[in-house]
Amino acid sequence: MHTMRLPPEQLSEFMQLFPGKHRIKTASEYEFGRYNVDGTLIVVYSSGKVVFSEEPKGTLRDQILEFMISRDGFEGPVIGSDEAGKGELLGPMVVAAVLLQTPEERALAKFYGAMDSKELSDKQLVDVSEKVRAFSNSIRMISPPDFNVQFHGGNLNVILANMHLSAIEHLLKEADPSKKCTIIIDKFGSKKHDLELEAKLRSMKPNIEIIITTKGERFETVAAASIIAKNEYEEWLDGYVVTTKLMIRKMAWDKIAEHKKKSEFCKVSYLATMQRNEKK
Repeated sequence: MHTMRLPPEQLSEFMQLFPGKHRIKTASEYEFGRYNVDGTLIVVYSSGKVVFSEEPKGTLRDQILEFMISRDGFEGPVIGSDEAGKGELLGPMVVAAVLLQTPEERALAKFYGAMDSKELSDKQLVDVSEKVRAFSNSIRMISPPDFNVQFHGGNLNVILANMHLSAIEHLLKEADPSKKCTIIIDKFGSKKHDLELEAKLRSMKPNIEIIITTKGERFETVAAASIIAKNEYEEWLDGYVVTTKLMIRKMAWDKIAEHKKKSEFCKVSYLATMQRNEKK
């Protein structure tokens, strides 16, 4: 099975790729269209998700990529960044940024399945992460011990902003200098933080377009970054469990609070917040 996502407003045009003879009866109210193209079952959902019985190849693959390339909204390179682990008690905080230089790269990332990481199964997360890592990317991670040193009731968004800036700065050096670069960041702070982040980005490269937005994963660059960040976060947790034999994923927060090695695997300052909430 192969899955990708399109903007819902493009679905009607997308389905024009498949002549009427390929259309078959839909199986649920959530389906926008269902097709059988040379043995490949294609189900188009109203949400924008498109599911194939197998990864499209040959002419079908080329048609899909050309459709997405022709609807790319950017002229130059695009860098997207997102984080994972920010709101999680366990594990590190991770920021990933991805550079997609051309409409062809952005179409390919979307074809690979770049979408909000929360929409992917564990297996899909691993598979899609492996594919989108073929594009230029940059990862920044703060382990729990380092986070516990840096954060003492301070502003979490300052730490996050510095991680985003570092990851993006690395990719700006690789972006095609002959074209205007667009930077898209999944919004994580206040308007004040947005303005500060934008000012620092412009100090790195004045001639850039900056988009800081909620639900940034609707852009395939941010979606790809989301997937890589989430995969890194999950791999850290898995690695810790394998190395220590400590089943931290199954531990209740109050048991974590009592654990003598909690600073190795959790954000200790979060425990205080959870304890305060428990007393309310």
